[in-house]
Amino acid sequence: MNASIRSFLNIGLLFTLAAQLSCEPVDRDRSGGAPERPNIILIVADDLGYGDLGSYGQAKVRTSVLDQLAAEGIRFTDFCAGSTVCAPSRASLLTGLHTGHSPVCENPRWTRSGHPVDFVSEDHLFSEVLQGAGYKTAIIGKWGMAEDTMIEGLAANPAMPLQQGFDYFLGYRHHGDAHHYCGCVTITYNAPLKKYLMCVTDGWPTNAKMSSYILESDNLTGPWKLVTYMKEFGEQGYFLNFPSKFISEDGKTAWLCYSGNFWDEANGVSIGVNPPGSRYGMVLQEVEFTVDSP
Repeated sequence: MNASIRSFLNIGLLFTLAAQLSCEPVDRDRSGGAPERPNIILIVADDLGYGDLGSYGQAKVRTSVLDQLAAEGIRFTDFCAGSTVCAPSRASLLTGLHTGHSPVCENPRWTRSGHPVDFVSEDHLFSEVLQGAGYKTAIIGKWGMAEDTMIEGLAANPAMPLQQGFDYFLGYRHHGDAHHYCGCVTITYNAPLKKYLMCVTDGWPTNAKMSSYILESDNLTGPWKLVTYMKEFGEQGYFLNFPSKFISEDGKTAWLCYSGNFWDEANGVSIGVNPPGSRYGMVLQEVEFTVDSP
């Protein structure tokens, strides 16, 4: 199967970064019953308001999985973030302190000294409380609490997650790393053609055009065959995917969807739509598949 890409459309889009923290109690009931203490999974998403979720009344976009979590768990209606920006908000969440007492009160370059303020050994995070209660703890995603580049050697840095009550860490140490590394993989099933379509995006810390791939397979587990290689495709074109509803009845035409970064008119290209100053855009491009003869 081959693919040809034809046209595009820009639509304003908010960009969300997410981090996940999880905890598991060590002393499970080996008989197969419920654990003595519950597992805890905390999902933190930047720039996601409560009004964006169906469980809080939003009716335009389905958020069925998150709505199910709300229905089966606890739905908070009076819960405020610790701050309006990244670092102090996460610091308040991790320490339980408001910004008047939290050690991190501003983003790295906005401090009075202009030097990052990181966690130190004396800071007490809820991850350490959970460890003390017998939990195994992990954090996956953006950390941003160890911004001081003058400290060499991550194992000796008291601001790193493994020194702050987490048993496992997979993610980005710095704010900027998480902001700009945008590589990802998505898979969609093209039912009419009975093919799985995989989109792979190369992340790169610039606004330059990125290289991307489309692959196909008869099975979700592969093997995968290259359909097309798109060199320098799209202004920081990341999160490529084929929405299942955007696939034609015969499966031969589909809309490739991705988020483009038009920050400061990167590469001379601007969104040019409301609201003024928009920097990210959802881009749709029509793709036609040519099915190989048996």
